[in-house]
Amino acid sequence: MIKRLLIALVCFTASFAAFAQGNTGDIEGDVTDPKGQPVAFANVVLYNGSVKVAGASTDAAGHYKIKGVAVGVYTLKVSNVSFETSTVTNVKVSGNVISFQNVGLKEKGALTGVIVRSTPPVVDKGKTSQQTTLDEKQLKRLPSRDLNSAIQVAEGANGNGETTTLRGSRGGQQVIIDGVKVRTGMNLPLQAVQEITILTGGIPADLGDATGGYQIVNTKGIVPEWFGSVEGNTSQYLDAYGHHLVAATVGGPIAYKKIVDAETGKITKEAVGGLLLSAEGNYKVDPRPSFNGWYTLKPDVRESIMNDPYRFVDGGVTQNAAYLTQDDFILNKRRRNAQQLNINMVAKLDFRLGKNSILTFGGNGFYTHGKDVAASGGGAPESGQTFNWQNYGVNRNYGYNVFGRFTQRFDNNEDGKKNSTVKNGSLTLQVDYSKNFGENFDQRNRQNIFNYGYVGSFSVQREATYLRGTDATTGLDAWLLNGYRNVMVDYTPSNINPELSTYTSDVYRLSSTPAGFYDDFNNLIQYQALRNGDQPSDIYGIFSAPGAYYNSIGKTSNSQFRVVGNGQFDIKNHGIKVGFEFEQRQDMSYALAPGSLWTRGRLLVNNHLSQLDFTNPMPVYNDMGVFMDTIRYDYLFADTAQAYFDKSLRTALGKDVNAKEILQFDAVDPSQLNLQMFSPDELLNNGSPLVGYYGYDAYGNKVRGGTSLEDFFNAKSDQGYFNRHIAPFQPVYIAGYIMDKFSFRDLIFNVGVRVDRYDANQRVLKDPYSLYETRTAGEISNVQHPQNIGSDYVVYVNSNAVDDANKQVLGYRSGDRWFNAQGAEINDPTVLRGNNLVPQPWLVNSGESVGSGNFNVAGSFKDYKPQVNVQPRIAFSFPISDRSIFMAHYDVLIQRPTAGLNRLDPFNYFYWANPTYNSASRIFNNPDLRPEKTIDYSLGFQQAVGEFSALKITAYYREVRDQIQVSRISEAYPATYFTYKNIDFGTTKGITLSYNRIRNKNLGFNASYTMQFAEGTGANTTSSFNLVSQGQPNLRILQPLSLDQRHFFNVFFDFGFNEGEGPTIKRKGGKTGVNGKAFTAPLENAGFSLTFTGGSGLPFSRSQQVASTVASTPFGVQPLQGSINGSRLPWQFNIDLRVYKQFTFKYGGKKVEGKKDLATRRNGNVEIYLLVNNLFNFKNVIGVYRFTGNANDDGFLTSEQTQTYLASIFPSPASFRDMYGMAVNSPYNFSQPRRIRLGATLNF
Repeated sequence: MIKRLLIALVCFTASFAAFAQGNTGDIEGDVTDPKGQPVAFANVVLYNGSVKVAGASTDAAGHYKIKGVAVGVYTLKVSNVSFETSTVTNVKVSGNVISFQNVGLKEKGALTGVIVRSTPPVVDKGKTSQQTTLDEKQLKRLPSRDLNSAIQVAEGANGNGETTTLRGSRGGQQVIIDGVKVRTGMNLPLQAVQEITILTGGIPADLGDATGGYQIVNTKGIVPEWFGSVEGNTSQYLDAYGHHLVAATVGGPIAYKKIVDAETGKITKEAVGGLLLSAEGNYKVDPRPSFNGWYTLKPDVRESIMNDPYRFVDGGVTQNAAYLTQDDFILNKRRRNAQQLNINMVAKLDFRLGKNSILTFGGNGFYTHGKDVAASGGGAPESGQTFNWQNYGVNRNYGYNVFGRFTQRFDNNEDGKKNSTVKNGSLTLQVDYSKNFGENFDQRNRQNIFNYGYVGSFSVQREATYLRGTDATTGLDAWLLNGYRNVMVDYTPSNINPELSTYTSDVYRLSSTPAGFYDDFNNLIQYQALRNGDQPSDIYGIFSAPGAYYNSIGKTSNSQFRVVGNGQFDIKNHGIKVGFEFEQRQDMSYALAPGSLWTRGRLLVNNHLSQLDFTNPMPVYNDMGVFMDTIRYDYLFADTAQAYFDKSLRTALGKDVNAKEILQFDAVDPSQLNLQMFSPDELLNNGSPLVGYYGYDAYGNKVRGGTSLEDFFNAKSDQGYFNRHIAPFQPVYIAGYIMDKFSFRDLIFNVGVRVDRYDANQRVLKDPYSLYETRTAGEISNVQHPQNIGSDYVVYVNSNAVDDANKQVLGYRSGDRWFNAQGAEINDPTVLRGNNLVPQPWLVNSGESVGSGNFNVAGSFKDYKPQVNVQPRIAFSFPISDRSIFMAHYDVLIQRPTAGLNRLDPFNYFYWANPTYNSASRIFNNPDLRPEKTIDYSLGFQQAVGEFSALKITAYYREVRDQIQVSRISEAYPATYFTYKNIDFGTTKGITLSYNRIRNKNLGFNASYTMQFAEGTGANTTSSFNLVSQGQPNLRILQPLSLDQRHFFNVFFDFGFNEGEGPTIKRKGGKTGVNGKAFTAPLENAGFSLTFTGGSGLPFSRSQQVASTVASTPFGVQPLQGSINGSRLPWQFNIDLRVYKQFTFKYGGKKVEGKKDLATRRNGNVEIYLLVNNLFNFKNVIGVYRFTGNANDDGFLTSEQTQTYLASIFPSPASFRDMYGMAVNSPYNFSQPRRIRLGATLNF
């Protein structure tokens, strides 16, 4: 009774507990006597080395179950008083899998003990999921140390060599490390990994929030003896790309429990606490190698350009860089200044608190430091590499995931005398927290924001100008001051950004007189001098100019807190698991264009002093009191026009805020300026924002305390400006599930249901077609509405500026359905326009404005409605015999909306009516997005072929719904806009044929071939943008998706010799060597492995018209030729190789009578290996230009249509052709070339 109450308590507390998904598995099997009869009440104990992990007893039918075992390799001991103890080694436990291990016992006295080595089954009836599992040994044999590459050997994995998807999904693969759902990928040292599992179908109900598959990683756990490894590899002298790695791992017991043998009194120690520490550092000179190489300017040419950037041409100034030809550049095999450092770490502590209790603390961290090579001007890929590679920005990302987990199992039948109805109960509790940071900045100027773009001090000399006339106030006829004229701009270069300063200095050098050149800022700009904050012009719009600065500072902070739960138990032959998951995320981001602060500040100073005060004349008299025929005027102080920045600047400079002094902003030293001098609205710049943020304020400070949408629109600071605070994005995800794994006759079922609740935890528009609260037909009684118009239909009128009696009804709308004034449904709401009429929704408050400071947020917005989704999961396997099995599954999978598209962005609403902000390229976030859904069906059959291999065939069908796609919201008020909606759908169907040979007799082999058809209405969230941005309707037509790879295959071949195996050579002179053998095996502990992947080409859409793809020209439109995705890229192939040789040795050992006991010495080895990626240097095409279908030529330079334009390019058509040709040969249209690394690992 007490035991049943304990199990009930497990179920109850599971709702408050945590469960580490995928890091445990089960073992079960039958124990039989020599005659094959079941042995009841046998003791079954599972060991990790000498440490007891778990135990069970067989039932009356000789069956046992051990549940909730951590992933790893174990030893199983089975004993019964009537039989000899039997030991089974190498028992492998994988996550979410039942490992079947039958044990046969021998008669008592027949043997002193039976030891059997377990071999993995060729046909595993315990697998009801479509999954690929790689253990520690298999991972080390892969020809890559990148954990992400493991997905390439999974059945149904396809891609283009750069990205990989599972069964045609858009992505959405979820990574789980030690039960922690991570958002930053598999940033782990390879040496710390025990196992990785890639799940593609038959997803159990304890996994959710993903539609594209799962990658479940488990790190090593407690071990009975200390171990360690040190590794290093390099590509030095082997290839040109500079890849270097060092790694180290150590682990072992840190706490022991004394065990006293009751009979002999012998004291032994059992490890009850374990430690794992692992770290890996990876430095890459070029993280993304290229077949084509990269052009960079020759050093002497660049120096010459920077010393003399301009020349006079036809009365104007032209960049000397625009005259360069291909001879002035060097083609480098690798990029310059693109290096990246990656550091990954893992720490883990395991404690066995009691017989069946384990407490684990662990976590992993990562640090990445690299260059922001993509953030450059110009249209070429990485346009800064050619002229300006010295001035890349810095990207730095770092973070950690930590967890605490408690596992408790409940014994119920180890006494071997009675079976409980409820048994094998266990509880796992886990709480985890993740934190990730990111930042980017300029390497030179870092956080000194006003140093960005600073070229020097400008001091403007001015003189007054006069006009003869009569002063209206005094009536005096005199020379009247009518303004000021600039006569000289004095420039003092700065060494903060010396290359930028050169541009302005060169304009001063080109002319000896200021007139027409540097007498005025406008003339300086005309001659391409740079003011503070300015950038030099891109070279033909293709390449970023030399000396151009990195104009970005940003930071992100994302956190995740999870409490998830699991309790499991058996009732008869039903394995029940119930669980609960709670998760809250907090995402924050801040971005600033610091150089633009100079431009913004220049426009804000002195605005209130733009006019002369003609009402207060100041006649000029000499010392004798004689009128000098001159009248001057001071500036008119327009206090309402004075910017907050102007006040702040005057205060910082020690000047009177109310003084009528013209400030020379460009003469101010950067050290005297700070961001807080601007108000938030000044930084938002009327729809051309200099900042973007959420979770931070406009100055980059974390928003403390709660903030609401009302605060953004209406709250002001003590200084009187609007704060414009935006809350972090804090969605809440809750899930509960119940699973039942049971057998019926020969069928093994895994049936479950999962219920997800996703709450975006934010406000959403009540009506996506209107920013302001609208009136419906039922609320307007003075108008006769058509009979088919419902009372909740929104009424559209000609104007809200007139009173109700003069409003003219133009139409109606219900959701996305539109009707004209007569009630007839229309497809295009723009037909309601005519005779200068613009349809507007009938507003509740026609005078309301988001910028008024009293915007009624509650009238326009409502709370996000939490989305609850039920996901049934059914998977079963039917063993037709011991050598064949039939399997099938049905999954409903749900994934939350993409965070970056689902977050409420108040800027979208604040500047909705602003055409500068709401431009043709702007896509609003949609905070009201729903989760995406996938329905997955699969049937499969597996047949053993021989003793060590099996053939499997699997057919699958995936239907995706509610996927996110950009949509045009026509006739929205106050303006039409683009946003994201759940309107995409598609199907993927395919068949996979696979062959698997478990490693035996030196050989392991896996191969799979998949034929797949992927169709849908969109391949990604913006694939329809070009259509809808041209005014086309939101058409939903099934087309081949961009990821529709029809044929693809994966092959993994592993061959090697174990200790003492392989060809032998007789030792010279008959020497036997230290091993006592007359022959040596030079290839023992040596071997090689390779992966061979390939596939047919991905589709693309051809264009019927040539366009310039790397420069801004009039040739930019690419109308479709044929059908969408009607053309195909070439086939792609890749082979990776790993060759290794191990050298074993022994070390250590206890001393007995002054000599080392050889039996206690430990084994170690050194492994030398060679990794070759893309062994045969296949130059795979992964991208082409739409007009030509070629990867290195878009046709722009050779097309007859463009020759006249090319001949007219100023200043040098020949230089333009050379540079365009260099840029259009994009390295990103090809896969990566051959990379070679030589490494060594010391294991001890």
